[in-house]
Amino acid sequence: MNFLALLVMLIPAILLIAVFFLLRKKQLIPARVFLIIGFTLAFSVLGLLLLELSDVLTDSHYQEIGNTITHNLEFPTDENQQRYQLIGLSHAATGMAQYAQKNTEQRGECTRNISEIVSFVLNEDHYPVVSNRRLWKDNIFEIIYINNILAQYEIVKGTDTLSALHQRMNDYLAGTLVKSRYKNLQSFDGDVNYWTADNTYLIFGLQSTDRITGQNTAGRPTKDWSSFIFKQITYPDSKLPCSAFSDTDKCKEMPHGTHLATMIASLADVDPESSRQIWREYRHHYKNGVFGLFATFDQYHPEETPPAYQNSIRHPLDAISPEMPTLIAAARINDRLTYFQITNQLWLNEVFGSAPAPQPKGYEWKNFLELSLRFEAETVF
Repeated sequence: MNFLALLVMLIPAILLIAVFFLLRKKQLIPARVFLIIGFTLAFSVLGLLLLELSDVLTDSHYQEIGNTITHNLEFPTDENQQRYQLIGLSHAATGMAQYAQKNTEQRGECTRNISEIVSFVLNEDHYPVVSNRRLWKDNIFEIIYINNILAQYEIVKGTDTLSALHQRMNDYLAGTLVKSRYKNLQSFDGDVNYWTADNTYLIFGLQSTDRITGQNTAGRPTKDWSSFIFKQITYPDSKLPCSAFSDTDKCKEMPHGTHLATMIASLADVDPESSRQIWREYRHHYKNGVFGLFATFDQYHPEETPPAYQNSIRHPLDAISPEMPTLIAAARINDRLTYFQITNQLWLNEVFGSAPAPQPKGYEWKNFLELSLRFEAETVF
């Protein structure tokens, strides 16, 4: 698969070299220019591929995330930053657990890092909802991500049993989703929307827990979610799941790139058919750059007018670059061409783009979330 991805990315270079052979007998100097450019591009492609396969970037991101968890993990006062932080910690924990599987000498350090995350999210000063089950129904967003963090901790420890809290939390999410009218749960108290990506991440957490126990608590929720969504909550023509719906609006929020990528990645193992169905549509409508070295993804549906001003973020996934969750989606769906095209684009942005402005203390967690998403994607292969 890596070879096929490499071959497609080399197409522009191959075409340039082909021009050399067409022109070399009539216009030698221009032909040589095409040859030099072609070989330069080819070596660039090989260099970028080897850089990604070498795990140099993965190791660097691992150290950066670990340093943040160990030395800079503080609860922010801003509500949006709290949400970025929690999603980021969940993806960091998943990445750490996957990193430990491939780097067994780092298992102890990964376990300590995830243990720090667990202690942080179970701290009642940060999340008082955890110890009060009566508050769970109004704080589903927090419970979804904390449940996955607990699962990743037990995975990295190599246990085959759940803690009492994790068992209660996991059973609550699975049972409540199955019993729910729309086979989705509302993420936020006071918000009438059902955010579909959050519910697929709920399923991902159930499946991660099933890896520990050998049970199948994710099976029924996945089947019910897929059946309802694909019959009721897809956008016309594209057949992509809407990002949010309500009791009165089947498509309150049109399909957004970050939400779709989260759905694809979350369902890749537990419901590969639905995951690939969404991926094909998502790639067709949102991907920029089918062949060649680079690719980006749009956030908004082609038929949706992007907002002129982002006065308030309705969901934290709407604030981040779509390339980051799409990296995880491409990795879990095993689309290595798209994966390498995105990593190449990220490299290009980092080398030739302007450096992001430093964030004030307590407001840097969106950057941490994007880093955690990238790290998790890098640990899939």
